[in-house]
Order: sequence, then structure tokens, then C-alpha cells
Amino acid sequence: MTRKKPATPGMLDSFSGPAAQLPPNRRTPAGVLAALRMNPYVSTWDMSETAWLRGCIETLKNNGRISEDKNEHYPWHRYIVQPEKEHPHE
Repeated sequence: MTRKKPATPGMLDSFSGPAAQLPPNRRTPAGVLAALRMNPYVSTWDMSETAWLRGCIETLKNNGRISEDKNEHYPWHRYIVQPEKEHPHE
């Protein structure tokens, strides 16, 4: 059998973002926040498989540092990093 068209390279899609791939020493709310600034996406699978990531996301949400874009399509969660509030000097 002969091919009429040359084979083209396939595309591999990763359903993991930088926040989930942080090294153990950066798996903190501050580390996750820095990762979300670079790439605001976290997959549903990363959220279900990594308790530390869920905990950091929850902390950041509770502290008002991030909010979730509820219009993002499955399998992604998209987080919006909120600007830091300035604290007036006393």
C-alpha cells in the first residue's frame, strides 16, 4: 500500500498546567499564585488528583487573591489573579 500524503506529526495535548507541576518546595499558595500569573489554567484532573493544589486554590480564593472564571469550558478551571490591595501606612 502506498501513501499519497506524507505522514504528519501528531499533536499531544497535556491536561496539566504549571500550577500542578510545581516542585514540592514551591507547593504553597504563593507558589501557586505565581504559576497562575504565568498560566491561569488548572485542569479538572489536577484538581481531583492533587490535594495540595486544591488546598492552595481554596486558600487563595478565601483570601480574595483569585477568583474563578465560571465561563471556562471543561476540563479547565481558569483563575483570575486579583490585584493586591494597597494598605495605607499608619
